[in-house]
This record gives sequence, structure tokens and C-alpha cells, in this order.
Amino acid sequence: MFWRPHTPAEKELNEVMNKFKKASSTNSVITIMNELTPYIPEFNFIILYNFAGKFTDLLLKSDSEGQPSRTTIGLIIHMIKSYEFAKKELLEGSRSQSETADKKSAEEIEKKSQNLTPYKALFKQSKFFDNLFDLLKTPNPSVLFIIESFFNDDPIIVTNWIKSQKRIEKGKFMNLIKLVSETKDPTAAKLLQRLSVSHPDIIKALTPIFIPKLKTFPVSIVLDLMLASNDIRESFPSVDFESWLMESGKYYTMSDIEMIIKFHEVIWKTESAAKLLLKSLPPEKMADIMWISRMEAQDLELTQEVIDETSASMNPVNVEFNSSSDCESSRDPFMFIRIFVLSFSDPEKVTPEAINTLIRLVKDPSPFVAAAAVQCLILWVLKFNFDVRQSLVYRIAYIAADTKLPPSLRYLYFVALQVFGTKQDIATAILQADTNLRYESKMKMKIIRESWCFPHFKTMFETINKIKLCDYNHSKGIIDYISDFLNEYEDYEYEEEQEEASEDSNNNNQMEQLNNQQQEAEKNAALAGQNAEIIV
Repeated sequence: MFWRPHTPAEKELNEVMNKFKKASSTNSVITIMNELTPYIPEFNFIILYNFAGKFTDLLLKSDSEGQPSRTTIGLIIHMIKSYEFAKKELLEGSRSQSETADKKSAEEIEKKSQNLTPYKALFKQSKFFDNLFDLLKTPNPSVLFIIESFFNDDPIIVTNWIKSQKRIEKGKFMNLIKLVSETKDPTAAKLLQRLSVSHPDIIKALTPIFIPKLKTFPVSIVLDLMLASNDIRESFPSVDFESWLMESGKYYTMSDIEMIIKFHEVIWKTESAAKLLLKSLPPEKMADIMWISRMEAQDLELTQEVIDETSASMNPVNVEFNSSSDCESSRDPFMFIRIFVLSFSDPEKVTPEAINTLIRLVKDPSPFVAAAAVQCLILWVLKFNFDVRQSLVYRIAYIAADTKLPPSLRYLYFVALQVFGTKQDIATAILQADTNLRYESKMKMKIIRESWCFPHFKTMFETINKIKLCDYNHSKGIIDYISDFLNEYEDYEYEEEQEEASEDSNNNNQMEQLNNQQQEAEKNAALAGQNAEIIV
């Protein structure tokens, strides 16, 4: 192409390019390449038309300081980023124009974009990708960025280069595979996954290479490769896979865990499922955990080690939470998962701090967290004969009376009162006083359809439905007293909170009055128990 400079900027660029053509020493090459920077991206096309081949060769020329290869890589990255920014500005500018100018605007944008893009000229260099992948013998985030950018621009060209490798196990592409295997670098792993599954022929050719190396790869790429290839999936038996999972990863995304369970369903019925869930990172949104409610019910027996880990996770001190698109923050699904695991734990083995946290969460603003906490307590009573305290009954009754709650969540509180009646007569007295707080079997369907409903909680309704409330003949006066008590003291904190309050000398009189009233409530509740019973 014949190009004649006209403007002062073009003439200055022409002088720089002439110097670059004559440059031979490393220092002069580096200096002049830096002088090209001000003309990027406006003159990308002209620069690359003249020097794409030279840039390709310079990629592999490296002294003890990695030059001029390092400067060449930096220049190409600058071209890519400047072009992407300019393209974004062109597109945003076109949106502000009138509809009648849309067609003309699109043509102008395309023309300008073609002059700015660094991709086409470098795509035409036969050794460009060979040289880039040659640089991956050692970790190089900049080279990974360039490869990914070119793949994003035109996946077909990159895919065709990979397919052109006659013996891929001996080719340059192996450098990326070895890099992922040796460093577990997440950026390199993500790129390897994208390139590997970009075409059926590629994953087929790579499968014999991948299978012996699977245990050396990060978990995320193994899952993606198993999804893409039946041969890879079948090469990893469930027993080996489960053992490898427990040893290899520190943390997992919920999508990773969902995929793990999908490939090896047997894991869901073992303690390993609980361990995986405890290793989960805070989910980005509540929708990421909703698959749990669709799973089969589990009957897990957790070791003390796992129970201790679960108890500790109920107070996430060093966990960073982010805003979420479908809930208050990633804290909500994070806590839901921990409570789900806690529901399999024998409360006798759970720390008092975790139990107190759980009880506070029954009134959490998040419906998912509150529902999880209530289900956990119900399961503890039904499975482990957990002793609920009167203050918890009062709290549940007060929340259950809130008609603004979603019906399904309110019904869950009704279930809690019904079940807690097996441990506290005060719960049965409350239900006798207010029939609107009673659980009815027809409410079950609304509860189990919710995404917050635990799979193993759904199996408990046969037992729950057998809990029947007998009639009271002499409870009217007692119920009136309880109602007055609840009106005056709407929501009681648990014992540790009462202890904190007792330390404040200004509240001594109030606490004494509260204790007297609670003792009177217990006395009257005991009297009510003589006239009523719960049949299980």
C-alpha cells in the first residue's frame, strides 16, 4: 500500500517509522517503539501495515532483561486497549444520533474501526500465534491477555490455528497446558478451557493429553472439561474424584459445587457434600443456591470436625460480602448455606455461640436466612430432641403474627410453634389462644415449593402432620395473661443478651420486673399443661 503523509502528525509519524526501519540495536528499537505510542490508535493501521511482521519477530528476541520482546508486548497491548476504548466511544456516539442517520453512522463506525483495529494485520502473520504461545513456557499474564483479546475478536481464526497443529502434543499449544498444570494459574486455566472447548475437533484431540493431567489442573477447568467430554468424565471415577476434591481446592463457587454434584451424584449423600458447601465462596446472588432445594433429601452424619467448622462459619468475621442483584448482599446466600449444613449437626455438639446466632437469625430481614434458621431449629427438635426455651417461643409467636410476611414463610413459623409445643407448654397455650397461628396440613404445599425449603425438611411433614393439638377447657385466663405479656415484651433476646443487660445497673429494676413476670408466665403455663396435651 502506498501511503503519503499530509498532515503534520502524519509527517512526524513517517519520520519515526523511517527511523524504526533502520534501527538495529536493542536500545534504539525500544526507544523508537516508545516514540510510536502517541500515534496509537489513530494510526494503528499504518503502523501495523508496515511493521506487523517486525513486531512478530521481535516477540521472541529477548536479552537478559527481556528486551525488546517486553516492549513489543507492551506496544501490542496498548494498541488493543486503545482500540477497544475508541470503539466503545464510537458506538456510544452513534447511539445519540437520529434514527435516519443510523445506516450512515454504522458505515462510518465500521470504516473508522477498520483503521483502528490492531487485530487484522497481526492475524495475517503466520508466526504470530506460534511466537505468542512460545512465550508461555514461563508465566506471562501480558501474553495471556493478548491471546484472549484476539480470541474474543475472532474465535474462528484462533481455533483454526489450534486445529492446524499437526501433532498438538508436540506443538506450541502444549506450553499453555503445561503452564496450567504447573502453576494452577486461574487466568491461564480459563483461557485453556475456552480454547479447548471452542471446537469438537480440538477437545477430541486434547482428550488423551488431558486425562493423565486432570489431577494437576484447577477444579474449575476439570469440571468444564468433564462437561465437554464424556471420555474425560468417565476417566475420573467417583471415589477418586471425591478424594481429589477434598485435597485440591480451598474454595469453590456454588456453580462449581452444583456441577460436581451433577457429575457425581453419590457425593451429595456423603459428608463430602457438607465439606464442599462449607468451602463455598459467597455466592453473587441468591439464585446461585436455589438448586439445593431441588436436590434429593440427605441424611448426613457429620463428624465433630465438620460440626466445629460449621459452628465457626456462623460468625463470618473475615469474609468479604458484595452487593447482589436479587438480595441485600452475598451475605444472605452465604449464611443460608452454612445454616443448611448446621441443620445436620447434633445441637449437643454445636457451640453455644453458633446456637445463639442461629436463634437471632429467625427474625433476619432476609426471608431465605430466616427460613433456614427456623427449619434448622425445627429439625433439631424433631431429630435430636432439642430443648427450646420460652423466649424462643415468644419470639416465634410474635413474628408469626405479622400478616405482612409472605404466606409461605409465615406458615413455616406456624410449623415451628406446632413442633415447639412438644417441648414447651407455652407454645400450645399460644396456639389455643389464637387459631390463626395454627399450622394446617394444607399449608405444606406452599412451604415445600419455596426455594428456601431444605430437601430433608420436606420429608419431615409426615411427622409434623401427626402432631395434634388437643382442646383446652380452662386456658382462657392464661391466654389473656400471655397475650398481655407478649404485647408488653414483644421480642425477647436470648440468655446472653439478658446477661449483658443485667450488667447495666440502670436496668436492674426492669430486669427484676421481667423475671417476675416470666416466672408467673411459667407458673400459669404449667397450669395450662394440666388441661392440655400434645400428641405425637
